[in-house]
Amino acid sequence: MSNEKNNPKEVNNLGRLTLDLVQKLKIQEDENKTDKTKAGTDSEKLNDSIEPRQKISPYVLAEPVKKKAIGTIDFNFLELSISQIQEMSSDDLLKLLSGEGHKGAIRESTIHLISNELLIRQIKEASKPHWTTNPMFYLTCMAVLFGFVAAAASIVAILK
Repeated sequence: MSNEKNNPKEVNNLGRLTLDLVQKLKIQEDENKTDKTKAGTDSEKLNDSIEPRQKISPYVLAEPVKKKAIGTIDFNFLELSISQIQEMSSDDLLKLLSGEGHKGAIRESTIHLISNELLIRQIKEASKPHWTTNPMFYLTCMAVLFGFVAAAASIVAILK
């Protein structure tokens, strides 16, 4: 029952529509309209009783306003050229990216340059052959040569 009063927009099941029910609904509608007009006239009376605002002189508005001056903020941006980045060690570059190597902000473009330099170094390091590649090649060549010598020696021994 309380939900029906709180939500007047909901459709209520009023049962069968009769002439008496229509008249009751009409009376309720008229009462609601009169309540709204009374509320409107009360607010108009309240507005009329308030004195009109005084006009503010334009000279009063033109007075200087005292403001606090905010000092400039030093972000201590790190700016490095490509040659400076290439000269730095990988450990120093990693410290810069992690924030340990510089107190302050690092521009995004500098971050990209440092990241690219580290990536280039990693690619170069990965493309180098392993240190065991050259000695293994020479050992393989020597093993093949000794194999041919041993094969030739056994063939000569069999043929005699």
